[in-house]
Amino acid sequence: MKLWVPQKSKADDDHNEFVHTYDVPRAETLVFVMKDETNSSVLTLDALKELYTVEQMIRNFTYEYEFEGKVHQVRLRDVCIRAFNDSDCMVQSVTEYFTNLHQIPIPKLTQDTMNTILTDCFSNPRNPHCVGHSKLAIPPSLIIGGYNLNHYFNATCYVTTISLHNGQDLRSRSMNWEVGLIELLENHNRHHKENLLKVMYSTERSVVDEVLHIENETFTGVLFACYFVAAVFLSVRLSSPWLGFFS
Repeated sequence: MKLWVPQKSKADDDHNEFVHTYDVPRAETLVFVMKDETNSSVLTLDALKELYTVEQMIRNFTYEYEFEGKVHQVRLRDVCIRAFNDSDCMVQSVTEYFTNLHQIPIPKLTQDTMNTILTDCFSNPRNPHCVGHSKLAIPPSLIIGGYNLNHYFNATCYVTTISLHNGQDLRSRSMNWEVGLIELLENHNRHHKENLLKVMYSTERSVVDEVLHIENETFTGVLFACYFVAAVFLSVRLSSPWLGFFS
């Protein structure tokens, strides 16, 4: 849980110093749900292929931005965290179960083969065949949701989590990549309305921007309204013994 504090306050400065010193990762979380709103399972071959397509798009896109009068480019591989020096970006996703050299590539899967692989990997994520490019064993609880107990095939959403560097050296590039990611996902949702999956996201940048927007434009009004309601409630309660009797 995060407690939002005013920018440039001591608490905010202490938090930033801790983050910069220890390179606490920036977490980018994507949630994929079926658009039909029937709470149906996402573990179908067509939905998995859509998930894979979006993730490949994220891995490969290049974002351009200006800094100090120069144009810079950044890709995921430039700012992502790697579990090991020889591993790929730390991306926690169900697609990692299929990226091992021993597995069948997702574009060539059948539904039966997909079900077999998922059954094996859900029950034993440490199986070498289930460890993908990131070289991490990923339990199902981190990459799917909406199921009860071990009924994994009732899952109603995919969850993809991407970890980015947040230290002083790469924080600015990570933040700019996040801007590109938000634009990419918004354009994807806007131009692919025929797709099975709807993509929702939460990035460090999107949350901060929303908080700053609230602070800058509506915080004063909201604060005044809260104080006004509280004052009315207290004045009525203190002046009415009946309210105290019934409460």
